[in-house]
Amino acid sequence: METGSTLKENGLVIIEDNVAPISARLIANNASLKLRKKEIETLANKMDEERKKMQ
Repeated sequence: METGSTLKENGLVIIEDNVAPISARLIANNASLKLRKKEIETLANKMDEERKKMQ
């Protein structure tokens, strides 16, 4: 939750909301993907669902 109280308490101000575009990547090596495919796909799906909520 962003209320700005920490900034105010420390005498700080936001100078720009978007400094640089960022992205996240999920990387799995081939051996892990073969052995733990279901787990990796589940994690990837959860990450995608959270990403969609933030848009």
